[in-house]
Amino acid sequence: MTVERLAEFKKNVMIGLDEVIIILEKYCGISHDNAAELFSTFIFHACGLNNSCNLNPLIKEAMKMAEIPKLKLDFAQNLNKFVLMCLKSYMKE
Repeated sequence: MTVERLAEFKKNVMIGLDEVIIILEKYCGISHDNAAELFSTFIFHACGLNNSCNLNPLIKEAMKMAEIPKLKLDFAQNLNKFVLMCLKSYMKE
């Protein structure tokens, strides 16, 4: 992937992002800055790490070579728990 294609992808992702942040702000009763931080937490930590750690072919090969058994994770269930934990934390503020 070229840097130009990545830049275009990032632009497309950012379109409408403020609307999502406003929705989080409204329904969670948190500040705009906290809503933006919360959204970033979901995207970067929950979703991003799963792809980097569990779906990366190089990591899969290294785990197999190291004879480390693959964890059987329910990504959807774990993401749900993570999101609820984050929401509870931010809504306390």
